[in-house]
Amino acid sequence: MIAVLYALPYPLLGTAFPIGWDSPVYVWWTRSALADGLSSSAIAARPGTIGLLATASSVFHVQPSLIVAASLPVLVASVALAAAALIRGLGEASSPWSLVTAVAVAASLWPLAAGYVSTLVFAAEFLAALTVLAMESSRRSTVIAGLLLGAAGSAHPLFMAWAVCMAIPALIGCLLVSTRSRASAPFAAGALATGAGLTVVALVATGGLHAQALEFSGDQMLKATNLGGEVVAFHQMKMYDGLPFFLLCAFAALPSLHLLGRAKVWLSHERSTAAIFPIAVLIVWLVSTLVAIPVLAAGIPVPAQRLVIFCLPLPMLAAVGVTSIVRRPAGDTGSATSWRRRGLIAGALFAAWVVVAIAVVGWSSEARYSVSEASALDAQTAVGRAVAGAPASRPVVVAIDGSNDRVIAKQETLIRMTLPADRISDVHFYVGSLAGLARDTLQLTGVVERDRLARRHWPEIRSLLAERPLMLGVSGRDAPAGWERLGPHVYVHQRSPAVTAGGRAASVPNPDPNPWWPVALVLAVMFGIMLAGWPVARWFVGARDLTTAFALSPALGVGVVIYASLAVGAVGVHPSSAAGQMCVLLFAGGIALIPAVKARTPRTA
Repeated sequence: MIAVLYALPYPLLGTAFPIGWDSPVYVWWTRSALADGLSSSAIAARPGTIGLLATASSVFHVQPSLIVAASLPVLVASVALAAAALIRGLGEASSPWSLVTAVAVAASLWPLAAGYVSTLVFAAEFLAALTVLAMESSRRSTVIAGLLLGAAGSAHPLFMAWAVCMAIPALIGCLLVSTRSRASAPFAAGALATGAGLTVVALVATGGLHAQALEFSGDQMLKATNLGGEVVAFHQMKMYDGLPFFLLCAFAALPSLHLLGRAKVWLSHERSTAAIFPIAVLIVWLVSTLVAIPVLAAGIPVPAQRLVIFCLPLPMLAAVGVTSIVRRPAGDTGSATSWRRRGLIAGALFAAWVVVAIAVVGWSSEARYSVSEASALDAQTAVGRAVAGAPASRPVVVAIDGSNDRVIAKQETLIRMTLPADRISDVHFYVGSLAGLARDTLQLTGVVERDRLARRHWPEIRSLLAERPLMLGVSGRDAPAGWERLGPHVYVHQRSPAVTAGGRAASVPNPDPNPWWPVALVLAVMFGIMLAGWPVARWFVGARDLTTAFALSPALGVGVVIYASLAVGAVGVHPSSAAGQMCVLLFAGGIALIPAVKARTPRTA
């Protein structure tokens, strides 16, 4: 239901183009992976995420833009269910806690649903790993949690470094709390070491450590042009945008503070020993976010803007607080405090509904403003068709312009998304007008960040102009002399080689198919990953709690698909090929045999 609700803006807006500012980047990364494998130099250092998307695109036989559009709601639901499983794994096994947690976390994820694919994959795997560690301290839990952390790190290696920073203080806390918690620390440390090691292996095996691997974000673009100082102001603005929702969740979480009074008793139970490390991680996670907010406000460059929208312990605490108020304490039958309880319940429910309402409004606004207009998609498709019809041996130079770095980066991304996958690396961008490109001159406007980007592109463009490249331009104005119109706002220069509308034009994807496609794919993808993860979840959880197994299965399924894609890539098989799809299915089928093997294994006394 969560995934479907997050997918509803597609038919409501009449588009199937993936929502979010970063979504088009994942589209052309996925198309590059389908053409050249996970070792493509055009892909950033996120092989787990790209492998997941490329595998899903191949298995379901749909273009990458549709898979990205459907994956975002599915990943939101996976994170919410993993958070609910973690709450149950910490010992609170009643259904209301889990249901409210899933809703609260899903409501808090609307900023991340706008294109943060890698962050959502990491969050689902990370929370699932904490759940596994919370349920038991054993070699089995260490291996499964380590594999989940490895999948999380391969999806977003930078967040894996963050996870290590969160885990070290938590491990120290485990060593200091009690003798029993000290005994569980080696299992948590083993899982962390396994996850970090698998992350490094994934990056090395897929070549994700190349120099350009992390140069695709706006931050890296500013830093590459020696404008790192501008990053702080931009991050402060993003943090202030997310603070109202953050503070509202903090207000809703206040009632959960009363649970501290019985924390000592709760931790004395034998079943809670394994849960100390995950609890410590959540505490460090929350405290580090609270510390980072004033630090960034003071102008010190820390990623508080990302931590504010990624602080998942806060909505989890808010859910615990709301539920603890609504539930009548055991043995409380008096009527003297009934009016007080009614007031608390009304306030808690009001805060919960406000959180959900803000999420609905926020996601609706984000969906409206982060989807590219149809006219822009038409222009980029015309560029893609022109490149498809050009001689394969010729480089391509495309003139684009914009008021700042973010506008220029968005144009580059949309154009790459519609290019034939085997020509993405052949296309280069000239930042300036059509007239400037025709005169073979660098064109500056006085806008610092825009001009530095123009200078950065210019040496490469100048060397290519001697090779008589295909010269295209995207402009909303009338083209100057020497340019011919190819499509909406797209022009080709008369010095360019001839462009033919041959059969290769069919390799250009339809950027905006039927708007109901993402909704249908959400259901199919969700069923597929739950089917892949259910055997592992059922084997690990057993008959103890099928609800927890159900909540864990999407995150475990994502991990299975990630490892299948990495395995296929490691042996040099493209996921788009029939052999690649067969390898993925065999890998997932092998995982499904775990419960059968376990059931036949005789137990030792």
